[in-house]
Amino acid sequence: MTTLDSFVSSAKTGTGEYPGVTDKAAAAVPPVGGAAGSSSFDLQSLLTAHSPKVMLGLHEKFINPSIAAVLKTIGFDVPFVRGQGAYLYNEKGERWIDCLGGYAVFACGRNHPVIRDAIKQAMDADLPN
Repeated sequence: MTTLDSFVSSAKTGTGEYPGVTDKAAAAVPPVGGAAGSSSFDLQSLLTAHSPKVMLGLHEKFINPSIAAVLKTIGFDVPFVRGQGAYLYNEKGERWIDCLGGYAVFACGRNHPVIRDAIKQAMDADLPN
C-alpha cells in the first residue's frame, strides 16, 4: 500500500493522523497505480474521486502543511474547478483573482495556450531529460 493509499484509507474511516478528513466518495478511490498489478494511471479519475477536503488534506500531509493552514485561515480553501490566466473559478462559476499563486503563474497565467502547446510538443518529442 502506498502512502497515498494509506492516507485515503484513513480518510475513509476517519482514523489516522487526519481524522477530520472523511469522505464517502473516497471509498471508491482505486490504488494509485490502478488495479493490483496494473501500471495504468488515470489522473482525472483520481481527481474526481477525491473531495476538495481530501485534496487539501493530501496537500497538507505531503506538500506544504503551512500553506494549507493559511488557506483555511483566510477562507481560500474553496474547491476551484478551473483556472485561466490570473483567475480561479469555483463550482458556482465565480471568478477569484489568485494573489497566492507563485512562480510561473504570475508571469504566464494558467493554461496559456502557447505554453500548453509547448509542453505537449516537449512531451511528444520524448526528450532525454
